[in-house]
Amino acid sequence: MAEITVRDLLSWERRIDLAPSIFGSNGSPDADTPLRREVTWAVTLRASMPILPPLRGGELVILPDRILADAGVPVEEIVKEVASRGATGLIVERTIDAPPSMVMLWSESIPADLESDINRMLTEQRGEIYRLGTELGRILTQLNAMGADLEQVLRISSEQIGAESVVVSGRGDLIGSSSPEMFAHEQDLSGLDGLDGWQGDRYGVRLSGAHTLWLGPVPPDRRAMARLLSERVGMAVESAMAHALDVRPRGSARSQAIAGLLTETGAETAKMAAALGLPSNGVFQVALASAGSNRLQMQRDLAVFGSVHDAADVDGYVAALIESPNRSGRSIQSLNGGGADQRLPLAEGAGHTPWIAVSATVNGVVSIPAAARQARFLASLISSGMVSGSVVQYDRPSDVGIYRLLFPLWGSGELEAFARDTLGDLVVRDKRGTLRKTLLAYLESGGSQVDAATSLGVHRNTLAYRLKQIAELTGVDPVRPQSHLALHMALLASVLPPAPGLVSQVA
Repeated sequence: MAEITVRDLLSWERRIDLAPSIFGSNGSPDADTPLRREVTWAVTLRASMPILPPLRGGELVILPDRILADAGVPVEEIVKEVASRGATGLIVERTIDAPPSMVMLWSESIPADLESDINRMLTEQRGEIYRLGTELGRILTQLNAMGADLEQVLRISSEQIGAESVVVSGRGDLIGSSSPEMFAHEQDLSGLDGLDGWQGDRYGVRLSGAHTLWLGPVPPDRRAMARLLSERVGMAVESAMAHALDVRPRGSARSQAIAGLLTETGAETAKMAAALGLPSNGVFQVALASAGSNRLQMQRDLAVFGSVHDAADVDGYVAALIESPNRSGRSIQSLNGGGADQRLPLAEGAGHTPWIAVSATVNGVVSIPAAARQARFLASLISSGMVSGSVVQYDRPSDVGIYRLLFPLWGSGELEAFARDTLGDLVVRDKRGTLRKTLLAYLESGGSQVDAATSLGVHRNTLAYRLKQIAELTGVDPVRPQSHLALHMALLASVLPPAPGLVSQVA
């Protein structure tokens, strides 16, 4: 790898640029090759013999017009001699014919101090790169010896280099990053094609297993630093990944760890997911099946939608984490045949009907606990007989109905206060739940006393008497259409099952 390249020098020394002769018609360099050529030193043509100082290869030879005029040697011979000694290129003030192997740089007016300025710059930059490389190497060696995880290695490396870093798999999965909160939702990394070298303002280093380390975006004046230190970072990253693979939980321990991820309520979600080998920018769904369901059958049913990761039971339900194979996240809706309820072939236990509750798709591992909370909400509704179906999906309004509106407030004091204030003494006085059942049937019938009485199997006079009792206990007349929405929401909120610990709701 070249220590300092033409590209690096152009980012530091703004008085020179690529000569127009190597630009294509679109104003872009025809190839990146000239920019990757190494620059070792700068020398200036002399007016007296010997007009060229000793050249060892990699030099940029400065050819000021004033010295070319005094040298008395044809410029073609000078260029031929420079090329034969392995120099990288020329810095000129006018167009000069040169072989393709030479990089042509130009300046509108070459100052007398350009050689000394370039050489001083090269010396300072080499010293700084060597210093940072030595320090970074020491730090990374210590981190690997202590068994640091991938995130720690990337974060420390980024702090030293001054650019963010990510590790991306061959299919675009985000394996790790220096700033998980920054990259967790970055879905499309397919533009980083896994090739070594510069891609825009990011620098890639191929790792084992078709993974690529990307550093960037890198400011132009830091590109030499990033490129020359990238190999050290790459070796430390591979060491951290190998260690993570060695200590990754397997079997029942992995199932327990995934269940822990589903019920995580703190800030350790990204680390827990990384320890399990889940891509940070993956697309996920959480599924819970009725207690006693056949775990292997459930996994086979869900396998068509991606990788199914078994989890230990959550809230007494059979649990699984689904990882979509693509960034768009194929919908699990087809399990229902596009809308028709289709019974899943789950094992039937004594006295219960198998069902499965499925969250909406979420982006990024940090959203997995929020998806699990959706599935837990649905599972509790099904178990309580409040919704029904073989497959109940959070993102299908026809499955969840008005409960979708209550979910964001599930378990909150605000929702409990609303239900208590709206229903008054109804919950306390209605010990058997008869009045609440009557009110729910009446509201779900659209306020039709005939339909509600038929649904309940009671006489219309009985229904009317119960509605009068409800009005006295709540202070709200349920017959008035204006009261229906508030009473319905409060009634549903009052019978919601207890909520698990709150997690951050990630969009």
